[in-house]
Amino acid sequence: MSKVFYMPAPELNGTWAVGDALPEYKEEVSIFKFTVADNGKSASFAVCDDVAACRQALTGLRRGWMMVVCEAAMFAPASTKTISTTRQGAVDLQTEDGVKIVWKLKDKAAIEFMEEGGTAAGGMAAPVAVEMPPATGTGRVFFLTAPDLNGVWAAANEQPEYKEDSSIFKFAESGDGKTALFSICDDVSACRQALAGLRRGWMMVVCDAAQFAPASTKSIKTTKMGSADKQADGGWKVKDKAAIEFIE
Repeated sequence: MSKVFYMPAPELNGTWAVGDALPEYKEEVSIFKFTVADNGKSASFAVCDDVAACRQALTGLRRGWMMVVCEAAMFAPASTKTISTTRQGAVDLQTEDGVKIVWKLKDKAAIEFMEEGGTAAGGMAAPVAVEMPPATGTGRVFFLTAPDLNGVWAAANEQPEYKEDSSIFKFAESGDGKTALFSICDDVSACRQALAGLRRGWMMVVCDAAQFAPASTKSIKTTKMGSADKQADGGWKVKDKAAIEFIE
């Protein structure tokens, strides 16, 4: 394997398939540059510093995978042109039966959003608000635990009543039972679980915020409800993210 190679987007569990590695940079495909350690079992990675990679990375912010492998001090302003890696991330090579399978995230990279001319972006851009239609009819109200990294809540995790240390999201089903609106439960227990979800990646798959959570966060306020569609197996899949605000 080449000492340096390039990778497209990772999976939402923070892995890159070994077979996706490109020996040379390829525009519109390459997003991350990997440098393999001498032992061949680990590597460091950075975001490619060009407009094409930046464009794909910004798409990754909306789809959830970008912040699974990177962290930033602010959300990307609309004026962002490129992305600078201020601290490289780290991955380990995972094997199965002696066969190289995936590069697995070990430590996130730190990134900075750059404006025209290579100047660090100085402001935060709030996520674009999506107007949600009101729920129709008088459907059920129920509670759910954490979704998976694909933004899906399992039907088996539905709770008819709020349960401390378990319930995180409150759902209001539409009259036809095919869609629902959801929000974060406004209490300390749900906040604690949601903050853990920020570290594990699933929280920002179903919610947007105008800033990262301050260390002093005590609760989370839903400023715009999200929506979800019911799946064939009875589970729920996010359609539009909720907008949240961190309260100190």
